[in-house]
Formats: sequence, C-alpha cells, structure tokens
Amino acid sequence: MLREDLATTYRLHHQNDVPLLVGWNAEEGHDLAPELLDTDKFTAAAHHALVAKLIGHAPSPALLAAYPGATDAQARTSIDRLTTDWWGWRMWYWAGLQASHGKAPAYVYYFAHRPAPPATKCGYGCGIGHGVEIQYAFDNLDLDQPRWTDEDRRLAARLSTTWATFARTGNPNGAGLPHWPAFDGADATIERIGTEADLKESGKLPDFRLFPSFRSK
Repeated sequence: MLREDLATTYRLHHQNDVPLLVGWNAEEGHDLAPELLDTDKFTAAAHHALVAKLIGHAPSPALLAAYPGATDAQARTSIDRLTTDWWGWRMWYWAGLQASHGKAPAYVYYFAHRPAPPATKCGYGCGIGHGVEIQYAFDNLDLDQPRWTDEDRRLAARLSTTWATFARTGNPNGAGLPHWPAFDGADATIERIGTEADLKESGKLPDFRLFPSFRSK
C-alpha cells in the first residue's frame, strides 16, 4: 500500500533509490482509453468531461486546444492521442522525480516501432499499443513465428540485450548497443526506439509543458 503520493515520496527521499527504466508506446491510447474511461464512446458532447476524467482535473484551454473535440471524429482521435501522451507523461514525470531527487540515474524510452501485422485479427496491444514492446524486450518473437520480419528480429535481439544489461548493471549501455543517456528532463535524453521510417511516422514526442512538471514539485 502506498502511504503518500509520488511527489511527496521523492521530495522526502522515501523512494528506493535505484536505477529506473520506464517508458511508453506510441499508440497506448488505442488500448488504454476505453479501460481508463470505462467507455469507447468518445463523442464531441462528452469530450470535455472525458478529458477531465482522464487527467483528474478541469483541462486548461491550452490542453483542449491541443486535443480538440469539435466533432465526434476529432474527439475520438484526440482522446486516443491524449491517453497515449498522458500515459507517457506519467513515465516522464516519474523519471523526472528520480532525476531531480535521487542519486541513481533514470532512463526513459519511447517505443515507436510498428511490428509486422499478425496473421489473425488483433484485439489488444495492436500496432504500437500497450505492452507491445515486451515481446521485444524478452525476445520471445518465436511464439508467433510466421509474423516477424528481419527488422523485428534485429530489434528484439537489441532490446533483450539492453534490458538484460540494465538488469545486471543498472545501466542500459553496453558493447554494441546504441548510447542511451540518463534522463535529465530534456527530450534528447528520451530514447526513441524504432526504424527511421517508424520515427518519421510516430516518433514525435508530446508537449509535456501542457501537463504538470516534476520541477515544480
């Protein structure tokens, strides 16, 4: 049971001060929005209330302008994107508290790689949805052999090595791996994972200035 909110935990140095690795995926909202909001009816009429429910307080005009809901189609797109970005903000905020108040480093990733499509209809974690990076981090692609491309397999080999290196040493960097800087709040210290084509399609990071900052806590 948590005895206090995350900001208080870090401000009072009650956290377990060990290296932290967190991140999110480019299409979290496809899966998480219906779960978190208890509905898949994202209409213009309900947009303001759903945004407020998701973030836990009345949205600012700037946030509503960034995630508009003037039509049902626009509301659907905005809720998906806001849920993805809000989930990312939670990871960004957590890592920022560790970077600001802890001694051990934090590492943040943004997973933008679109996997090869499955042979059968996908119901959850489709595209770049919630949890899709786990199959790469544990290199268990062989559970669904016909699906994967050479690019998928190369990424799985790289990420499984990265995760194992972090688990062993507290640092995701190692021989033959791309340099991954410790997170300091800057976008440049977020490791964007994907091919050049993936990052061109889905690699843009959210504007976290629309959300509370760990620096103000």
